[in-house]
Amino acid sequence: MGRTFIAVALLPILTLLTGCGPKKPPVRKAEPVSEAPGPRCSPQQPNQPSDTSAKLRSFKQDLSRCLLMGERLRGPTPMVFVLQVAEDGSVREAEVAEGSPGRELETCANEAMRALTFEPFCGSDVELRWRIQVQ
Repeated sequence: MGRTFIAVALLPILTLLTGCGPKKPPVRKAEPVSEAPGPRCSPQQPNQPSDTSAKLRSFKQDLSRCLLMGERLRGPTPMVFVLQVAEDGSVREAEVAEGSPGRELETCANEAMRALTFEPFCGSDVELRWRIQVQ
């Protein structure tokens, strides 16, 4: 009887220590399935500025003013201008990549390029390279 009593007396203690039976595995909730996003730009939207020709003409006029204010050139000078245009039409970066005849003209040209604003478009930044024969 002594052993039966000990086993019966230990049963409630063992139940408290181990819980009320076997543990259930945690229930995992199903994560909602998200649909893949559609294209951000519609086929009708341009993927680059639509007014680059007009802006090039405008920049050439600004460049002519820069030449009038700055140093004289010794003859026709080919120059390459590089612009990074953002989706909102702003110029992110501008530089005279080749053919700079002097610091004054380069500074004036950079300021003129940064002042340009293009038509907005849909897509990543666009790099424009303009090769201009300056006289």
